[in-house]
Amino acid sequence: MVKASFCERRWGLSLLIIIAGCSQPQPAPSPKPETIVSAPGPDDLLSSNDFAAAVSELSRRAAASSEPQASRLRLEEALLATDLGDNSSFVAPADTDPNLQGLFEALKALARNDASTAARTLNTLHTAGFTAYERGLYLRTLGGAQVRNNEFIPAAVNLTQAELYPLPPNRRAELTATIWQALNGAGAASLREKIKPQAPNGAAWLALLDIAGPASLKSPDFPARLAAWQSSYPQHPAQTLLVDELLEQHEQFGTPSLAAPKRIALLLPFEGPLASASSAIRDGFLAARFETPPPQQPADVVTYDTANKGISEVMDRAIADGAEFVVGPLDKQSVEVLKGRTNLPVPVLALNATDAPAQGRMPFYQFGLRPEDEIIDAADRAWREGRRRAVLIVPNTELGTRLMTAFNARWESFGGAVIATARFNRNVGSYEKTVQQVFGLSESQGRAGALRKLLRREIAFDTQRRDDVDAVVMAALPVDARQILPQFRFFGADNVPVYATSMVYSGALDARADKDLDGVMFGESVWALEGAQDPLRAITLRYWKLPTAQDRFMGFGVDSWRMVSQLGALQRQPGQRVRGATGELSVDDKGFVHRNLVWARFVNGAPKLLD
Repeated sequence: MVKASFCERRWGLSLLIIIAGCSQPQPAPSPKPETIVSAPGPDDLLSSNDFAAAVSELSRRAAASSEPQASRLRLEEALLATDLGDNSSFVAPADTDPNLQGLFEALKALARNDASTAARTLNTLHTAGFTAYERGLYLRTLGGAQVRNNEFIPAAVNLTQAELYPLPPNRRAELTATIWQALNGAGAASLREKIKPQAPNGAAWLALLDIAGPASLKSPDFPARLAAWQSSYPQHPAQTLLVDELLEQHEQFGTPSLAAPKRIALLLPFEGPLASASSAIRDGFLAARFETPPPQQPADVVTYDTANKGISEVMDRAIADGAEFVVGPLDKQSVEVLKGRTNLPVPVLALNATDAPAQGRMPFYQFGLRPEDEIIDAADRAWREGRRRAVLIVPNTELGTRLMTAFNARWESFGGAVIATARFNRNVGSYEKTVQQVFGLSESQGRAGALRKLLRREIAFDTQRRDDVDAVVMAALPVDARQILPQFRFFGADNVPVYATSMVYSGALDARADKDLDGVMFGESVWALEGAQDPLRAITLRYWKLPTAQDRFMGFGVDSWRMVSQLGALQRQPGQRVRGATGELSVDDKGFVHRNLVWARFVNGAPKLLD
């Protein structure tokens, strides 16, 4: 047997080790980490326009979360659900984010038509922590409240900016309509430098406003201009929600008697108590007619005297003479008669207003300088400025009764409280008694008298006025107001805001006499306060030296002419206003023309514009 050498044995051992190593099992390779796909969050779902799924996801996360996160998620869910049309009652937890809670309360306030509360709440919020969706909802809610408060310029800015953010499909039509209302209310000239560059559709909205105003809608080339706009902005939301309406409005202007009458009958009484007003209206109407610039051919105007004549007979005669449009009559009884006729063949712009619309086939518009409209405008102004508990001061006359009824109805419709109403007669004792009544001073003095009687001795007593009044609304002529206002100061009530109708301003500057009216805010016509900006007004001031009352009727005549060509368009766009001599004018769907006045405050005895 041959023995192996040492080297051979070592080599064999090494070989065995190598073979044994090769035959051992190898460790399994490490598995690749799994890709974990998380469920999309609410913001992701909103960005992809899946709003219903976002509501469900917020609900799921709220159920799985602890406080206070659960409360916040429930509040976010309630906001989104409300925006989607779910009006279920929801009370926000007290310990949630106050800014998010304020947004929810404002959304609810706007839903119940309390635009003032909504705007006031929103203006106190800090939006830095809002999500993109909440930011858009904030802008939509604020803009909607501003439109209802007639604050059209900031509304247009906020609403066009809101288009940057996620928007539920059910809110698209509403947003489009509200933007269009705000744009028309503000006017293109006011918005050129204010619409923000980042507003996604800002330029397109302004371009549409340029071609779709009342005058442009009547133009024969409007369809072509609108088609060019559509081609330039093919993705604009107005393509499907507004364009058809604008084309329909254009087609309705095809009725010659409404769009461009060739002959207008002016029906006014030139004898009797309304004679001077009729003369001023006629002069204003004709002055505006001759102001029409070339190459336009203004309608012929034929005046008919309605004094001591049956209004139906005068109307029939005007139609037989070829009238395509009738302006008048002026007295309310005649307006009632014409309104009751169902066979009128031409449109009518009555220069007074009744309590109900006409039922005839042709358009019947009612436009009057009604004192009731002015006190309603005062109520609107006071409410927009946050007043909620008002006292009312009116003359002890039939007019005072009408004003009281109109104000109470408007104020209570807002949810405001009329704390007291006082009616004055024209004497010094009545003025003092009026102020004592509205501020509860009579009761205070009465309690003092009863205490003296009980104690049977004289006591020192400081009369205290009630402190729950935050506004005074007043209808009084200057001679009365100059006596009433000093009583406010005497009784320590001069810090309460006073809102008055145009009755308080004589129409002529008299700083010495009106110094006692300092601080009083009042609504007045553009014609009276800033009419010098109107070239026609400058002419009337130079050549007509009319008393104040007649001068206001002259402005009424100017507006009557100018409104004839705009009535149809304004009625089809209820949110749109035009600036007239008698105020900012709009037309509702029943044919009533409404006025919003220019507002001023007496400062050193002279009116200073507020807005």
